[in-house]
Amino acid sequence: MQGRAKPAEVSGFLERLTESELAARRFGPAMWAADAETALLVNDREALLDHLDRTVRRFSATSLVGAPEEVKTLLAWPCVEETFACYLSVGSRGLGGRKLADFYRATAERVAAAQPRLAGLAYGRLAALVGEAGLTPADHYKMTFAATDPAADTARLERALAAGAAVPGRPALELLLLGRYIEGGDMTKAEALVRQIRAEGGGADTAANALYNLGLLYVSRKQFDQARSCLTSVLTDFPKTHWAEFARGYLAKLPASPAP
Repeated sequence: MQGRAKPAEVSGFLERLTESELAARRFGPAMWAADAETALLVNDREALLDHLDRTVRRFSATSLVGAPEEVKTLLAWPCVEETFACYLSVGSRGLGGRKLADFYRATAERVAAAQPRLAGLAYGRLAALVGEAGLTPADHYKMTFAATDPAADTARLERALAAGAAVPGRPALELLLLGRYIEGGDMTKAEALVRQIRAEGGGADTAANALYNLGLLYVSRKQFDQARSCLTSVLTDFPKTHWAEFARGYLAKLPASPAP
């Protein structure tokens, strides 16, 4: 009578199965094997973290998977996110208060550069734990790059900038918020933010960037006179920035103003 397979043996089998199914481009079975290994490792934080790293690498490697991006997005990410969510749950066991917040924050920062989408899941748990008042200006800044919900991100940026001039990376945050307004077509808020950026005097490159993008928003609305005014201001007020070259190119393409 054969004995029951040991967890390490089962894990090794699932590892090999994941690899072979990915190599054969059988994504469904590969995801099943990876998910099964995740379930097997729910009591081993370090092993689960190693498995997470391998799962991200495998399902993100174009050379290995050889699948179109849309296929990887639809099939692979649920597997990766499930593994990451499991790691967050396992890693947070026995933690409370400050230690739990530190765990979520540190985990988010660990993966933010390579996997901002995963970082967004960790920051989401941090926000749910500490509430709005418990998020630091630095949290707001870092969460911006890991946001999974653009609408919520807009509100978060507005709250972070309302904290004052001491917010880390304020010029970058202002440009990100301007981008959200432009994407949402909110002309009134975009205009007000550009005026604020110019008044703050945070730097020629930041102001020129803001003016240039506001000009493009006017172009998209076919408000050519306003676009011409913005782009001309980039040329005259910030001629040494590379935005001036971009503005000059767009000005040449604008329809001529109607004769008075």
